[in-house]
Amino acid sequence: MTSHYMPGERFGLLATHITSILRARRRAIHRPGMGTRDDLHTSIHTALRGHGVPMGEPFLNRETGRVDPTDRLALVEALTDLPVSAFTGDFDVSDVRLALGEHGEVWPASVREDTEVA
Repeated sequence: MTSHYMPGERFGLLATHITSILRARRRAIHRPGMGTRDDLHTSIHTALRGHGVPMGEPFLNRETGRVDPTDRLALVEALTDLPVSAFTGDFDVSDVRLALGEHGEVWPASVREDTEVA
């Protein structure tokens, strides 16, 4: 998987969007039939694609019944399983940003610029 760099503002919007998806799922989990893990997986996958992150060709995962990406599946899974912050009791945008980089090689362009200068 190759690294994907995006403008800092767009990277911030992506992280904020995914954080809001996670927070909405947490609120919905207490209502029957709302906010299943598969719904969350699909929402995160769609958000990443919608913000221009290359996800590869989608495929039907016969084991789960979901449409999964061929690239960055580990990122979708990591974001789906992201725990709440021990300090705030809610999802933190900095944790989402960290997961984007560590599990999906999705970075703000400023990271690339910093490494080219060094």
